[in-house]
Amino acid sequence: MYNKKEREKLKKALKEYFEEIYEIYAGGNYSEGSFYDCLKHFIKDSGRILGYSTFPFVLPKRTEVGIPDFFVRI
Repeated sequence: MYNKKEREKLKKALKEYFEEIYEIYAGGNYSEGSFYDCLKHFIKDSGRILGYSTFPFVLPKRTEVGIPDFFVRI
């Protein structure tokens, strides 16, 4: 499916994502939105590793079904 180099890069990106989340969580002063940037960076990095151009948006405008927290365009 993915070659060894891609898997290693994805592992590194995921490790960094969890480390960022933990750092925010351990600080204790957070809300749901505090974690959005971490997810945005992880999606963008993962897409790049896999050869996609991803464009994650945090708190995009209202849609016909509501107000999304996150939107990703590929």
